Amino acid sequence: MNRAASIKLDRLPVAQMGVNTHLPSAHEPPQTRVFDQRTGILRFTVPLGHERVTAYLSNLTWTARFGPGNSDASLLELYLQNRPMIDAAVASKSVAGARNPVVLMAQDL
Repeated sequence: MNRAASIKLDRLPVAQMGVNTHLPSAHEPPQTRVFDQRTGILRFTVPLGHERVTAYLSNLTWTARFGPGNSDASLLELYLQNRPMIDAAVASKSVAGARNPVVLMAQDL
C-alpha cells in the first residue's frame, strides 16, 4: 500500500473500516480479552466485518507511546477506556495487510 493510501485509511472513521462499534447482542460471541500479568501482554479480539482479528498489546508498547501515566491502571483497564482507538489501530493494520494475529506497536497507536 502506498503512503497516500495509508494516510487516507488513517482518516477513515472507525465504522468505515469495518470495526464493530456497537454493544454485542445476546447472539454474538463475547469479545475475548486476556491479560497475562507475567508478560504484561493483553490478547484481545476485534470484530472486523464478519471475522474476529486477534491482537496483542503490551505494557511496554503502551508506555512507549503514552508514557507511564497512571501506574494503578492495568492494561486491561486502559484498553477498555481507549477501546475505539485501539480497535481502530488493529483494523487499520489488518486492512493494510497485516496477518492475524496483529501485534500493535507504539507507532500504530
